[in-house]
Amino acid sequence: QVEGSPLGWLSGGASWSYGDAQSEILGPDPLDFFPRHRLSSWLRLGLARGGATARVQYVGPQIDKNTELDRRVLLQLDAHARLSHNLLLSLRGENLSGKHYEQRLGVYAPGRVFFLSLQSEWK
Repeated sequence: QVEGSPLGWLSGGASWSYGDAQSEILGPDPLDFFPRHRLSSWLRLGLARGGATARVQYVGPQIDKNTELDRRVLLQLDAHARLSHNLLLSLRGENLSGKHYEQRLGVYAPGRVFFLSLQSEWK
């Protein structure tokens, strides 16, 4: 993982993970449903009372019931704004491309999904 902040209000980064499994009982690839490659990059904007993060994720191919599922690229956006000392408003958008990719064989992910939350903390 690499992350940097060239400006105080702007930062970004990228990460890559590789997973491999072996088993004496199950053979050289016991977790074939687990994607070996995952890549992610993000750009974060931070302001005095809020901010946003845009993320692009790549998930490599995976196997389900002896069928290879497609690789996928996911777009995500998180934004937040502090409304007061105790209130934080957040909006999260996932799968912004709206592609209905297979999570498991025959099980498709929903299209665009948005979450809106209002959080509060009292001490």
